Amino acid sequence: EEWKKLRRGFFLLAAVLGVVGLIAIAIPHVAGIAVDFAIGWLLALSGSYRLLNLHWIRARPGSGWTLVGAIVALVAGVVLIVNPTQGVLTLTAVLIGLFVVQGTVSIASAMGFRRHTEGWTWIFVGGVMDFVLALLLMRGWPATADWALGLLVGVNFLVVSMTMLLFARSMPNDSVGRTDSAAKL
Repeated sequence: EEWKKLRRGFFLLAAVLGVVGLIAIAIPHVAGIAVDFAIGWLLALSGSYRLLNLHWIRARPGSGWTLVGAIVALVAGVVLIVNPTQGVLTLTAVLIGLFVVQGTVSIASAMGFRRHTEGWTWIFVGGVMDFVLALLLMRGWPATADWALGLLVGVNFLVVSMTMLLFARSMPNDSVGRTDSAAKL
């Protein structure tokens, strides 16, 4: 019975994430603004909490750096909340940087694996794809910021939805803990 509840929970989570992903893909501009607001509020709240924490515990090592970090997080959060269009541009620029760094690391890793396994080309191709994504986003800048962030978040939600669905399908159906595929073997 516990497995059935857990399995149903994963199916429900997969359905919700799938719907949210499809909505984000359908209206990527709105999804991008939503991501901007979410990150803005997280930064503002974490910066505020760190400031309050500094007020409660004044004498401690590193409190000066904690103050700097708290103010930067708070200001960055407020900027994202107050000016979401600029926030989406900034977050998309960060995403471009992430793709460049990730592509560089993947290609360097692939070169390290090339003498050890034939599968190194998959890592290399993944790195090249990161560069292609970065170039596509940079080439259309700033217009790409209007859709890129929301679209990529939507695709991510769909991928997570599919993994949750596949995971739920692989879970045991009975109290013994066997899955359907294991029972057929």
